[in-house]
Amino acid sequence: MTAIKFSEFVDESDAENAKINGVAQTVGELKPEWVFALQKFGFMPDTNEISIRDIDARHTLRPKKSRPLPKEWYKNLPHHLQHPDAVLLDITHPEGASLLLIFHGNNVVHKLVVRLNYTVRKQGVMNIVVSGQNVMLGGIKAMLGRGYELIEGTL
Repeated sequence: MTAIKFSEFVDESDAENAKINGVAQTVGELKPEWVFALQKFGFMPDTNEISIRDIDARHTLRPKKSRPLPKEWYKNLPHHLQHPDAVLLDITHPEGASLLLIFHGNNVVHKLVVRLNYTVRKQGVMNIVVSGQNVMLGGIKAMLGRGYELIEGTL
């Protein structure tokens, strides 16, 4: 998906009267290095594609979110997914693993959560960006070794 089309998708999903129906868009893919690291931890993604649904985009950008991602940054998600500063594997949830993609910048850390092998009704199994927010780097560092493993990059 091009950045322009994704930007339009975000604007449509975030519009006040948007019709949200769970439509998914492919925004990137798991890097081979991530897949290799996942396999070492016993996880095998059904697909390498990373998608996002309109409902998840709206959830991430909702006005009442305590530390929302900047909308203009989020609109460039396809580009950002290619260059995270760090990738963590979250194996704390029994229903499946997630990747936390971390982006440093301007003293703010942006975190995206990508659920792996997430079953979406009528669409199948996907790796899906389910949420994102700004977080403190110290909190991310404290999670290492407690069900979270750094598989790429630095914190």
